[in-house]
Amino acid sequence: MRSKDRSKIADYLKCYIILETDLIKLPLEEFFNQCIEAGAKMFQLRNKHKTAKENFQIGEKIRTILDGQDVLFIINDRVDIALCLDADGVHLGEKDLPADIVKRKYNNLIIGYSCNNLKDINYANQSNVDYIGIGPAFPTKTKEDHRTVLSKEDYIKLLNNTKLPAVAIGGITANNLDKFKNIPISGFAISSNICSSENPFEAVKNILRFFNE
Repeated sequence: MRSKDRSKIADYLKCYIILETDLIKLPLEEFFNQCIEAGAKMFQLRNKHKTAKENFQIGEKIRTILDGQDVLFIINDRVDIALCLDADGVHLGEKDLPADIVKRKYNNLIIGYSCNNLKDINYANQSNVDYIGIGPAFPTKTKEDHRTVLSKEDYIKLLNNTKLPAVAIGGITANNLDKFKNIPISGFAISSNICSSENPFEAVKNILRFFNE
């Protein structure tokens, strides 16, 4: 799956699920099966409050569930865990290992990068990452140390300065997607709205409707 080129990654970003596994109300395999059946094709293991060992062990279970599926499995922050799990990629931010160095050393990994301003966008462009996450779009409790919330005008400005596939992230639900109408966003990265749902199939479908309207 790592061999997917950048032009195709955008197809996987429409509903990008950021996994906080403690929020999931269903057995792990059922949760993933519902999400995939509904059309989700990209998953990131984040679990900010778990140890590296815990996330590795959870990642092993997820890797087994996803084996053979046409989806991408990304690890948040930790290049070492991504490599040990043979994940498809890693998502990095300004406080993590430099994205340009990681991309150069591990070119087979899909690299995502978090952006909040033009400086971030320019760095992502220069680093040859594969996609970017732009946010936060709204205030969110899932990530306590989030940066300045962005307006629709901010998104337009940032998207106009990159050709990279981009997802919006931060507090997104099916009820606030109007903010992104008529701008070139590739998809939405969503955590609690899907992870905590008792019906993740419908939660994913509700997000994907944005692209069919």
